[in-house]
Amino acid sequence: MIISTATLPSNNFFDISHKNKTANYVGTKDLKETVLLSIIRDLTRLNWSINRLGKKIVIEPPETYDKDVIKHSMSIKRNEIIEKNKGWIDDYIDIARNNLADGQDALKSKITPVIEICSTKKQHELFRLFRYYWSSPYSEYVGRRIKVIIRDYALPTKLVIGIAALGSPIIHIPDGAR
Repeated sequence: MIISTATLPSNNFFDISHKNKTANYVGTKDLKETVLLSIIRDLTRLNWSINRLGKKIVIEPPETYDKDVIKHSMSIKRNEIIEKNKGWIDDYIDIARNNLADGQDALKSKITPVIEICSTKKQHELFRLFRYYWSSPYSEYVGRRIKVIIRDYALPTKLVIGIAALGSPIIHIPDGAR
C-alpha cells in the first residue's frame, strides 16, 4: 500500500539509508523541503519503507511496530537534546547525583512517595536535569505545565524517585482578555 508520494527536490542530494535508519540531505534552504526531508528522516527511523520511483519517493508503513524501534527513535531526539544542553548538564550534574535515589536503596525502602510541586529555582533545576533522561524526549511547548518531583520520604535523605509533568495545551486555555 502506498501511503504518499512526493517529488524529490531536484537541486538537493538525498540519500536514503535503511541500514542506519537515516535520511540525509544537504543544500536546502527552503523551509518546505526541510520539513519534507525531516519527516522522511523520522519515518525511516521508525522502519517505514522509503523508496525512489524516478523523481518521486514512495512511503509505506512497516507491517508492525516494534517497541525497540520506537524507543530507539525517541532516543535519537533525546540524545540530540542532551548534546545541545551538555554544558548546562555538566555544570549541574552533581545536583542530580546528590538527589537521585539509588535503585538498591529504593528497593529496600518502604516507599513513601511525596509529590513536590516545583516552585523554587533549585527544584526547577533538578527537574530540568532529570527530564533530559526521560525515555521520551522532553519538549518545550506553549501552554501551562505543572512540574513535580517525587521523593521517597522513607529514605533518610528523601531522595528523588521520579518526576512528572502535567500540561495543558494552549488551545484549552481561555483567553486572558475575557
